Amino acid sequence: IFMCSSRYWLFMLRRLLPLLLSGACSLSQAAPHIAPDRLQALANEPFWLSLGHYESGTLGWRSYVDDDKYFLAEHGEKDPLAELRATVPALYRDPALGDRHPQCIYPARTRWLRDQLSLDDLPKVNCPEFDTWYNGIAPHSTVLVFPAAYLNSPSSMFGHTLLRIDPEDIDREGSPLLS
Repeated sequence: IFMCSSRYWLFMLRRLLPLLLSGACSLSQAAPHIAPDRLQALANEPFWLSLGHYESGTLGWRSYVDDDKYFLAEHGEKDPLAELRATVPALYRDPALGDRHPQCIYPARTRWLRDQLSLDDLPKVNCPEFDTWYNGIAPHSTVLVFPAAYLNSPSSMFGHTLLRIDPEDIDREGSPLLS
């Protein structure tokens, strides 16, 4: 009976060991615990509010973005703190999601939260769609273009202001008009 019992346990250990190890690995990729007061402070930061396109109104916060798919939290369009609470753990999702991973969908959020919270343990995610887009633009510098000033129409003055993104080799390889 002892031999059958030890064989059984050895068999079960071989079957369960990969599962236990994968569980341990997934725990190492879990989002860190962040103090509630730190999250509240970050949710009130002007940069976070800009990322969510929030404005303060008489009834609280409201985002200019009207697409529910833009927000990770159920009421993220009205609650910057809820959106922040949903974003941090989302950045630790399985890297196999590829272009659908929150790090790919929200690169500015990812970068800002990585800096603010020292998230050095984020999983490395491959974002081929973002990389193709970013490399196609090849940003190196920006230029504010103010083409004309007609002082009788201030809205025209500000409405025709442009932001041009130039690649590094703009002077050698191309025309600034193509940026």
